[in-house]
Amino acid sequence: MPSRRRFLRDELEGLKEKLSTEHDGWQELRFPRKMQAREIMEEPHLIDDDATIKDLLYKMKLLNATNFIVVDDDEKVRGIVTESDFLKIVSRPSLPSGIGGAHSADLFFRASEVVRDIMTEDPITVREDDSLEEVTTTMRKFKISHVPVVDKTEKVLGIISTKDVLTVLRLLG
Repeated sequence: MPSRRRFLRDELEGLKEKLSTEHDGWQELRFPRKMQAREIMEEPHLIDDDATIKDLLYKMKLLNATNFIVVDDDEKVRGIVTESDFLKIVSRPSLPSGIGGAHSADLFFRASEVVRDIMTEDPITVREDDSLEEVTTTMRKFKISHVPVVDKTEKVLGIISTKDVLTVLRLLG
C-alpha cells in the first residue's frame, strides 16, 4: 500500500477511534464533503512526452504504477497515460492496409514510439482545494478513473484515482 494511502488510513482510523471516546473529537474529523483533493491525492508519477513507450513500460514495472502524468519542463500537465492507453497500441493496425490487432513483433517495434503517441492530451484536472464531492462529480461526469491535481499555476501536485476515493469512503463509512 502506498505510504500516502497508509498514512490516510491510519489517520482516519485514529480519528474514528477518538470519536468513540471523546465527544469533542467531532470537530477534528473532516467528513467527505469537507475533504479537499490535497488530502487524498497520491504522489504523481511524471514522464516527458518524448519518452519512449519502452521507457514508460520499464518505469511502470519498476514503480508498480498504473498511470503517469505527462508534463512539460515546468511540470504543467500535457497529458496522462494509463494502462488502458496501451490498448491503443494493441488495437491500432501497424500498416495502413491492416485490419487491426498486433503481433508481438508489432508491439516490439512500437516500443520505440513515444508517450505523446498514446497519451490522453489535455486531461481534465482538479484543483488542490476542490472538495472530495467536486472531485468525484468531475470523475463521474467525464467518466475518468484518474484525475491530476494541480495548483493555481496549473503545476501538477498529485493524482487521485477512483481507488483513492473508495478507500476514503470505505474508511469513513
